[in-house]
Amino acid sequence: MAMNARWKKILFVSGKTLKYILLTSGIIFLILSTLAFTRIPFDVQLWLGTSESKYSFTPDYIVMMGAGGMPEGENLIRLFYTLQEARIYPEAKIILAQSLDTAVSNYMKAELVEHSIDSARIFVENSGTNTRSQALAVSNDFKEALEKNVVIISSPLHIRRAVKVFRKIGFRNVGGEGCFAQSVFPDLAYNHSKIGGKRYLPDVSSSMKIRYSFWNYFGIEIGCLREFCALFYYKLNGWI
Repeated sequence: MAMNARWKKILFVSGKTLKYILLTSGIIFLILSTLAFTRIPFDVQLWLGTSESKYSFTPDYIVMMGAGGMPEGENLIRLFYTLQEARIYPEAKIILAQSLDTAVSNYMKAELVEHSIDSARIFVENSGTNTRSQALAVSNDFKEALEKNVVIISSPLHIRRAVKVFRKIGFRNVGGEGCFAQSVFPDLAYNHSKIGGKRYLPDVSSSMKIRYSFWNYFGIEIGCLREFCALFYYKLNGWI
């Protein structure tokens, strides 16, 4: 009997805990869904991508923080921005900080060389596995960069943390370039019935907010939440 009473208590507490978890999750989802209909997610991303990154110097080093494989969307857009910076500042050295994978780094280097960037300017750093360790690897292998002008290329969500990490390690002059994607402005409305849309389904043919903006902003919200968790974790570790 005592055992049954104990299990009943455990089940009661577990059920109550699950109820609160589901309720909290539902409230968070509702808040995120509501915010996704506003421009707040974009403004938060813009703040993360610009608040610590402004610079007015001519860079001596351009450090691209690698992300994922090659060819892969995140790496390609970062390479695009790296290429633009390399063309604007032809004297700057380029460091490709790609976690461990030399094959990916070689693809990235080859992509820059294919676009007429001198291979002698390009260096590969494969030692790091996160932002902190990548910055440490750059500081160890390119000690002279600590006193030089350094521009970091990364995603808008990541650039604030990356710049603060490099500064914390001891890089004197650090700026950043957030890799913002260009917006698409053409009219993407369509005729729902003309292309065979069902009458009993909602017609969203002219609503760009529902078809695109909501989902884009919802994805940005997830990225922002992850990044704020990372900033908090880095702060607790004393890395920023």
